[in-house]
Formats: sequence, C-alpha cells, structure tokens
Amino acid sequence: MQQRHQPDWPVLVEALGAYGVRYLSGDTGVSDGSTTMPMNPQDLLTYLAQSPEPHLRQALAALFLVHPELAPIATQVAGTLPPTSGNVLIGSYVATVYLQRLWRIRLRRYLGD
Repeated sequence: MQQRHQPDWPVLVEALGAYGVRYLSGDTGVSDGSTTMPMNPQDLLTYLAQSPEPHLRQALAALFLVHPELAPIATQVAGTLPPTSGNVLIGSYVATVYLQRLWRIRLRRYLGD
C-alpha cells in the first residue's frame, strides 16, 4: 500500500464525530460551521488503525458499535495494511463483536436493532 499522509488528531476527531462517535473531544479547530462531507470509511479505518494515538485506535471499537455495516470494509482494509495496523483493525472488530454480545440489551435500547 502506498503511504499516505496521516491526518492529525483534530481531523480524525471531526471525522469520527461525523460518523456519530463523539466521545473524543478537544478544540479541533476544523469545524468552521460549514458542512463537510464525512471521510470515506476506508480512509477513516486506515487512518485510525495506523494512528500513533491510542485513543484514536481504540475509537475503532466505538465506530464498529455505531456502524456494524463497516465490517466488510474492515476486512478489505485490513488486507491492505501493514501487519501491525491490520491486527489493530481486526482486533478492534473482534473486541466489538464481544462487546455487542455483552451489552446487547443496552445497545438495543440506545441504538436500536
């Protein structure tokens, strides 16, 4: 895979927020009140899995909880990443599956089926 520029914290926090993951905060300085298109899911998964920031890597699990439809994309993206980053992505997905089972009743209450 060709190495791409890793976005910084504010850009990724803003992208996560666009996908409904809003527990990471800080003055991102990115949002100027204009509506921006959310980052495409392949790029977001790639950037999060390769992030040097542990909080951003851990946000993968929250992203999968809110958007389980990203699972097929995650397996495709994991195959394009270096082994360490691919393992982060797949590990986050597996953790999310177990979290979904453990917290099924509460997740259903807040997020629906």
